[in-house]
Amino acid sequence: MTTLHAGGKFDNSSYKVSGGLHGVGVSVVNALSSRLSVRIHKNGVLCSQEYQRGIPQSPPVESVTDQEGTGTYIHFVPDDDIFETTDFSFDILAKRLRELAFLNSGLSISIIDRRSSDGKKKEFRYEGGITSFVGYLNENKHPLHEPPVHFTREGVLEDGSFVSQMFRCSTIPVIRRMYSVSPTTSTPSTAARTSPVPRGTHQVS
Repeated sequence: MTTLHAGGKFDNSSYKVSGGLHGVGVSVVNALSSRLSVRIHKNGVLCSQEYQRGIPQSPPVESVTDQEGTGTYIHFVPDDDIFETTDFSFDILAKRLRELAFLNSGLSISIIDRRSSDGKKKEFRYEGGITSFVGYLNENKHPLHEPPVHFTREGVLEDGSFVSQMFRCSTIPVIRRMYSVSPTTSTPSTAARTSPVPRGTHQVS
């Protein structure tokens, strides 16, 4: 939560449920938030901690709970001494969460805007994963073939190369289940591509 570059998820299964690599995301959010609280529920134990501008306000607190399941809750307030505006755009966040739902098939993601009186809400779940993503991108277009080419693989890609599926003239770079605005590798006319990781799930359409 407070240490940069604490990532490097190179074990056998981390990338099946996680994106990112270098471990800077939540640490940076923590440092740029006036307040942040985290609660982690696992194996019948609830662990919680509070921060202010990235500084822990107390040691982690552990308590036994009879609640079932696991999960992580993070609540943060952007520091208005750092940011000119702290007003979140519902549409931008909804677009990002839709992409995550596409890239993690079967995962349900919801967003609720409690600032509005009607509690604006959207839910995303796509069983088809990237195949559904390609179908979404192809709405009102004329694809060269139907359905999209799709395959998955469990394990290691020996040559470490990435795979691209060519169609149309849309470039949608996807790296480690993350939409990338500025991909490090430029490939024209690419619908979607993934950059394989040392171990994990590789899904390409």
